[in-house]
Amino acid sequence: MGITTKIGAGLLVWHYNFCRKLLEAVKKNEGYYCMMPYRLMILTILSFFLINGVSNATPPATTRIAQFSNNKISVWETIIYPSANQKLKMHRHEHDRVVVALTDGVLKITNDKGKVHYLKLQKNKAYYLTKDIPNELHNDENMSSHPIKVLVIELQF
Repeated sequence: MGITTKIGAGLLVWHYNFCRKLLEAVKKNEGYYCMMPYRLMILTILSFFLINGVSNATPPATTRIAQFSNNKISVWETIIYPSANQKLKMHRHEHDRVVVALTDGVLKITNDKGKVHYLKLQKNKAYYLTKDIPNELHNDENMSSHPIKVLVIELQF
């Protein structure tokens, strides 16, 4: 059971016990709780959002965001999160490209034959990369402890 599930379950138990005590007090017509019945509604709504917000939280996913494209260049931003589950799927580049590092980091690049090399990125530095070898695929994995952001400018000629 993950930490978010435990927190959500804990909030649910707390909410259940609170509502049970509140209803008992209302039935007995006892003081403070009876003067403020709207608190039950507010706490119920807040608990619902807290439980759903915590237990359904999903980690961000590695993504590619298109910026610009025409017949001469394609530009996109890629955000790669640090995890073996977040590496980019096997792909290839048919054209030369310039990669501008928006953050520091280290990428592990593995081709479809298992050959590995590393690309150490320095923030605000540009890197010229040639097109991939014909029929060869690769993936990119973030080896840093933080997300890596790059801007890719792929030449279409």
